[in-house]
Amino acid sequence: MDEKSRIVRVEQEQPGQWIGSLLGSSARIAITNTCVWVRFSVNDETSRKLEAVLPGKRFKLVDGDWLVPNGCQVAEMKLPALDWKTPESLIELVAPTAAFTGKIVGEECPIARLVHGGNERPAAAGLFAIRDLIAWVETAPLVRLERLIYCVSDELYLVIGEPLPTIACQYLCQLGRVLWPAGMSWEPAVDVESIQDLFAVEDDQWLLWTNTDEWALISKSMLMPLRRSSIRAVCYTI
Repeated sequence: MDEKSRIVRVEQEQPGQWIGSLLGSSARIAITNTCVWVRFSVNDETSRKLEAVLPGKRFKLVDGDWLVPNGCQVAEMKLPALDWKTPESLIELVAPTAAFTGKIVGEECPIARLVHGGNERPAAAGLFAIRDLIAWVETAPLVRLERLIYCVSDELYLVIGEPLPTIACQYLCQLGRVLWPAGMSWEPAVDVESIQDLFAVEDDQWLLWTNTDEWALISKSMLMPLRRSSIRAVCYTI
């Protein structure tokens, strides 16, 4: 590392939600018993913006392993030997999770099934890759987040509301309390109340129907407002 490298030392007792902002960046993180170290090896605008969100003490790294505090000329200490890792490898996302209820096969298949085609409907929800959604939320204006709710389903983020995030996803249509993939419909074309009865959807639940034999029943209590503070909810996995 050269003099362009920047180091931030964050005390362990400080909240770690900021780690979510480093996902997808070139930053590296090391965790010890007393603190979290963050290393930026490139002193560019992106790195400086990411560094600015961190709550710890800042250093520049000189002569290989000497830490000089910002605004000082004299080194305070040597950088200890650390095991640097990517942010993605050190965090576990924590959010309300809706596990798929199960699968049914053979004679247990419901009367209706999902097929391609049918009347087009506007997308009312989407299934997003976790990393992609976190990156979008970090820069999205609050007005874009205010009408969105989410939970985790099958290792994806289910987001309901409009306008949806402008990133790749599996779009979902909505009718009543049923969500299903855009470009599909159920056959035969029974009313939505019959579908809700078929899957025993309670008044406080949504049905996420992604395949004829795969679905999730999602309680409304599991859906959270989509906010930067909630989507950064992480815990360390060492």
